[in-house]
Amino acid sequence: MDKKYSSIIPKLGFKHQLCIFHTKKTLNKQLKNFKDKNLLSDEEYQEGHKQLKMIKDLFDLNDFDEFKNELKSLIYRKDDFYPFIYKIIRKFIFQDIKTSFIT
Repeated sequence: MDKKYSSIIPKLGFKHQLCIFHTKKTLNKQLKNFKDKNLLSDEEYQEGHKQLKMIKDLFDLNDFDEFKNELKSLIYRKDDFYPFIYKIIRKFIFQDIKTSFIT
């Protein structure tokens, strides 16, 4: 999901595939950056981490169709998440993954 690869990969004739490890790592970084910028309490951060783990666990599903359906359903579950986690879902996960393989 590194932006520097987005222009190179198509030029090489490849479709960019997401690495699960790096996707999870980037999600953790997004949460940490949000915590640092917004001075979340430890309790808010821990709850956000639990919610983010639930999202990251989707990447470990063995059934691709189940993964796609669960991922799509996140966008409609706004009230189930802290606002900052939902923002990560909307701006980071859904936008990037939608362009990669969700049709």
